[in-house]
Amino acid sequence: MLKVMLSLILLFLVSCGQEKSHTEIILLSGQSESNLSLYFDKMQSFESKVFYERGHEPYVGTRINGKAYWDFFGRNISTLLRLEERSISFSYPKTLSEMTELRAINKDSWTTQELISKFSELPVIKNTEALGAVNILFVGGLFKNNDGELQNGVLGIYISDTNNIVIFKDVVKEIEENQGIRVARFSEQSLLVHEVGHAMGLVENGVPAQSDHHDKEHGSHCTNQDCVMHWLNEGATDMSNYVRRLILTGDENLFGQHCLEDAAQKIRSYQ
Repeated sequence: MLKVMLSLILLFLVSCGQEKSHTEIILLSGQSESNLSLYFDKMQSFESKVFYERGHEPYVGTRINGKAYWDFFGRNISTLLRLEERSISFSYPKTLSEMTELRAINKDSWTTQELISKFSELPVIKNTEALGAVNILFVGGLFKNNDGELQNGVLGIYISDTNNIVIFKDVVKEIEENQGIRVARFSEQSLLVHEVGHAMGLVENGVPAQSDHHDKEHGSHCTNQDCVMHWLNEGATDMSNYVRRLILTGDENLFGQHCLEDAAQKIRSYQ
């Protein structure tokens, strides 16, 4: 069976007065030990590559504080993996010119197999003995689950046991329409951080929890409501409150202390 993890952070769109997401987890499968040992031990450099379908590009640009929006992503991934402490180089795109534009695909929906096939056509970065990588694909259309049902609340998925992430930009655009451009931009960045957290094996997706913060009822998610790995499925109100809190406080640290300690312990386990 094809393995895919649906990440359900910030999947909350107001529709006919209902705030509940109609999304689901199809299958949880832990990140492979070979990938984990690379990310937390062996790699000497880490790189993120972004592909986007024409007309469905990621948000880019500079925030009020002068920092690029994608520095929000970069800072949190660097903190999680302690890249600076480990003297590991980290590169990620900040502008569209540094990303790869794809021709318009114009699909209304995507199955797991179609997404896997699409990645096979792209010049993705593959993990090596010294290089760790994450590939991110932005597309239009909606995700279609294994039962053939459209998931109109799913913002993104992480394909298990790979380094590939998909963002469904049409769903992100609905956040912009309902909540405004600023909330949408931070929602997209928070979603990216959340998905990479899954790719890195959080929580109990390959990286063991060192304390009682694993939300077993909702898979590989954190019980800490202030952590980006929390299962936020209570509707548009929770989503907007979460992102607006980040905007108001200026706090750019999305991972809670429990998840950061899990990652730190994983690093120590290889020493």
